[in-house]
Amino acid sequence: MAAIILNKMYTGGYLESGENIGHEIINLYKADNDCNYVYVNAYGWIAKEWDHKISEILLVRMINNATLEILGVASDLQQILCEYDYKKEDVFFEEQKKYVHENGIKYGSVYLDEIMKGNRDEVQYKPQLVTFRAGSVRRPSKTIYLTTDKSLNTNANSQYFYLPEYNFSCTSPKIYCDEQEQPKAHTVLKKIIDNSSLWLNSEKSTDKVNLKNDISSEKFSFLTLIKKEYDELSYSNMLEYFFNLDKNVFFEFCKKVLGISNFNEDYEIVREVECNIDLLIKSQRHVIVIENKIKSGINGFGHDIKTEEDAKSQLDKYYTHVCKNYSERECHFFLLTPNYNIIDPLKYAQNGEYKSLLYSDIYEFFSEVKSDVLEKDKYFDDFKIALKKQSEPVDNQNFDIMQDRFVKTIIKIKNESSKISANG
Repeated sequence: MAAIILNKMYTGGYLESGENIGHEIINLYKADNDCNYVYVNAYGWIAKEWDHKISEILLVRMINNATLEILGVASDLQQILCEYDYKKEDVFFEEQKKYVHENGIKYGSVYLDEIMKGNRDEVQYKPQLVTFRAGSVRRPSKTIYLTTDKSLNTNANSQYFYLPEYNFSCTSPKIYCDEQEQPKAHTVLKKIIDNSSLWLNSEKSTDKVNLKNDISSEKFSFLTLIKKEYDELSYSNMLEYFFNLDKNVFFEFCKKVLGISNFNEDYEIVREVECNIDLLIKSQRHVIVIENKIKSGINGFGHDIKTEEDAKSQLDKYYTHVCKNYSERECHFFLLTPNYNIIDPLKYAQNGEYKSLLYSDIYEFFSEVKSDVLEKDKYFDDFKIALKKQSEPVDNQNFDIMQDRFVKTIIKIKNESSKISANG
């Protein structure tokens, strides 16, 4: 009996506690000793019944409740110490540290246990430092996804692979796929793993830590400071503010981005008043509905949306309300989503009345538009930075945070060590 683990990376909750470093940051780095080590979430533990029975580990991250992106595959695995072989947790943790030092598991010339010892829960939970040594870690040669959504294109040439027998929305940070209990899913995963055309050569897949280049240079906005980077209300409020700031810019936006060429009259923007529509823009001749979905609502089913049917009902409700109350005007409906979480409006709204609007469309417009009014506004640069984050094809925020903390911690330890040596 063998199993494959789907190990969810960069889940985020752990990062919200102080300056914690997610242990899984090591999974796609090569240690200084030229070996690859894998940390399995959460806390590095494997269920007892699976000790020494894991054949491969797929490193994945959540895209939405139905889709995972594959970041890498670890194979030729050697499990490092089993928790259940030790009666006391303290003894097990000390044996882990001993293993790290005896095998020279360093990143940037600093032992792994020293890098992770500043994590807030290190004392309370004593997580493992490493779970496996991997003979091979390979990254995909192209972006590939696992999905439980049958409506997605999963033909032979697709980047999506349909995985039966699973629900990705479960809260567990790892999923075991047993060839006996889930044979169909296991077969799909093995075909992906064994298809060499999907993977880069192992030597090209992982590098050692680069202390100069592995710190993110990306600017952050005030939304990052107040932890509202994914808050739909904040983005909708910003859009309302900047749509109102320069009327001529908004007229140009309607023409170039929304495809409404004859919108040039006074307008009013209403926020979550009529049927809780995110952005309802009304003029004498036009009504524009922009429903903003970042991570809640349709794909995430957060907020007040619990099922796909609820999501469809929500959009249909907006459509019916607007058409009924503004039948004498031209009505336009848009579903606004980030580029890393694109939603097909046809799946959730009848008759194709909603058009897809991407954050990159808005970001590109405001990055290129010329307006003295906007340029003088002290929040405009932050607005564009926030839009850019939602315009990326992949949401890298948690990885960027984790990598920054990892590298900065290594640098800090090395600097402190140098000071001690100099004073000694």
